[in-house]
Amino acid sequence: MCPEDEIAFRSRTGNVHMCEATDATCRLPPSARVAEKGRMCSAYSRNNTVSDRSLTTLAMTVDYLTTSKHLWGEETSFGVDVAYQFAMDRLRAVSADIQMQRSQPTYIYVPASEYGSKSSVPELLLQIARFHVRALALCLARGLSPPVFDERLHVQATCNALENVLQCAPPTSAPVTFRTSGSTWPPCPTCPSSSSSSSS
Repeated sequence: MCPEDEIAFRSRTGNVHMCEATDATCRLPPSARVAEKGRMCSAYSRNNTVSDRSLTTLAMTVDYLTTSKHLWGEETSFGVDVAYQFAMDRLRAVSADIQMQRSQPTYIYVPASEYGSKSSVPELLLQIARFHVRALALCLARGLSPPVFDERLHVQATCNALENVLQCAPPTSAPVTFRTSGSTWPPCPTCPSSSSSSSS
């Protein structure tokens, strides 16, 4: 989910997020944190060059950021505010990677079935947009406020994500079916379960 050279650089410069550190060091100052390779995700930067992360790698990153129990589980070692800020930054990096790759003259649309990945580009971007929608409800329910959560900026990010989906739609007149399974999302702590809703 994160290139080896970035892991080495951020470890060397003390830029490992607490969500990316080992359990034993996540609460330590950044300079003392030890990177857990399986938790490292490329950070967003305005100076990013065209990434060579494959669609499969980007799909793994999005799945991790939106469903990982390490980030969103009940026994996580940090709060929703920390997980939210981390996930938003790393998903922004994924979106930037996709947009920069699409801007290259060599870019062509490749369906997921031909790419060998479970996600095509529009499906991946739609998964990011879904996260924005769920995160909006979660942050409002938890009463998060600036600088952690800014409702206006979050809504703008959600609109941008949906616009990216439309821009990346496959060049075909056939209807596009996106993954809509609720199983890709962790249980929302602010919403009643389907069982409790039906029993009431």
